[in-house]
Amino acid sequence: MKYSITLKSERLTDAKCVNRLQTGITKAIIEMITAARYRKGYGRLERYERKLSCTVLRRGRASNRSSLFGDVARRYEVREIEKLEEVATTFMASVPGPVTLNGTKRALGGRVSLDSIERYSRYLEEPYLLFFLNTHSFSAGKRERSPRKVYAVDNGLLLVSSHHFSSDRGKLLENAVFLDLRRKGCEIYRLMDKKEVDFLIWDGTEPVGLINVCLDVSDASTRAREVDGLRRAMGHFGLDRGLIVTLNHREIIYVDEGVIEFLPYWIWALQRMKGTQEKT
Repeated sequence: MKYSITLKSERLTDAKCVNRLQTGITKAIIEMITAARYRKGYGRLERYERKLSCTVLRRGRASNRSSLFGDVARRYEVREIEKLEEVATTFMASVPGPVTLNGTKRALGGRVSLDSIERYSRYLEEPYLLFFLNTHSFSAGKRERSPRKVYAVDNGLLLVSSHHFSSDRGKLLENAVFLDLRRKGCEIYRLMDKKEVDFLIWDGTEPVGLINVCLDVSDASTRAREVDGLRRAMGHFGLDRGLIVTLNHREIIYVDEGVIEFLPYWIWALQRMKGTQEKT
């Protein structure tokens, strides 16, 4: 396989590192580059990977503070940039997961008011840095009271904002699926009715798709949880198909409600790019 990314010198400049981060460099790309250079005989892999990773993380965090939050603060005339940064970092650490204003306030030790957290969340959402997914309900009041699930504009941003994402590829996978669905213009909701479904896709006045995301379904309890959630939703909405996006597992199973397909992310993403799947 040929890669379109090349490195012309072993030592990356700070500007190049920051630029790569801002355009979405991810752990997978770092691993691909280092492995390719090792095969070409550019020195020991361990030394190069350690140098690149340290530089990426250091410059990425500096870039977040000076550029990302600075731009948002200037745009909305935020004076307390430190509080904006705290709120944004707390949200990003929760990706992809449910968040509430009160929960965020508690996580920050009460240092930021509820009004400020709500305002900062809008400031981060309007320029598409973060996205907040509503929980589906036919009741407007219940939708307002239910936690919203937070996603980020880029997995590279998550990797440099928190160490834990580098070891939790499941969260990165779910964030990637959300971004693909959003780029397609889908109307998406989180479904929480005793059992959770990651994405309920709506078209006009009716539901058209159900998607769960699970990196590894080899564990029996994990597999059962993902399947049961889809089955319950399929029965509730009268849908005969559910989808589980995985890292590399492919399978089709037949249940009383219809068909549930396990599909590797790369296949699902390619199918969407080629237009072979209208909604899911």
